[in-house]
Amino acid sequence: MKSIKKFFLNTVFILLAGAALASAQDALDPAFENTEPGIMMQDLGSLWVQNQNGVMIWAANVKRGERLEIYLSDQVDAFGNLLEDKKTAWRVSNGESAKNDFVRVRYNNTDYWAISNRVCKAFKTGKISKACAVYRSLDLSDVRINSLAAGTLVCIGESFPVTAKINLTEVTFFDAPSYSTVTAYVLSEKVAEDQ
Repeated sequence: MKSIKKFFLNTVFILLAGAALASAQDALDPAFENTEPGIMMQDLGSLWVQNQNGVMIWAANVKRGERLEIYLSDQVDAFGNLLEDKKTAWRVSNGESAKNDFVRVRYNNTDYWAISNRVCKAFKTGKISKACAVYRSLDLSDVRINSLAAGTLVCIGESFPVTAKINLTEVTFFDAPSYSTVTAYVLSEKVAEDQ
């Protein structure tokens, strides 16, 4: 009887130690739980899964504006902010293949990969309230050719005073002609933050 009890206690100890070790390893892996809010910027943006050969295979489409979580890596930028968990991989879709940069995301409690220039970290989101010019920098003479239409989905960054009466707000939006997200500036009064 003592040997059965000892065996049982040793088994429980080993299981608990294994669980504690796995939990500690997960805590050391910043990409395991560190995420930031994100948003799909492309209409019907694709989500991908990686097969055993490292190739990304299409898994699902999500609507523009869908919320997701973007995983972070242990890499930092020049300001000490954690960067997204990124990887470059081949993708296969409709019989064609191409190489893209992907970020790891969580959507509806499932992990996927998304093409990195189709999603945006989004602590604040909003829409353009009235059609407006887009500035490439904080210089009012640095205007892009294309403007943004009212209703355009944007991720909202910081606002900056450029004159005594004019503030510009940093926004990220999906630019259909370049098929990518673009970060630029618009007049602050043209941005309506989502509530």
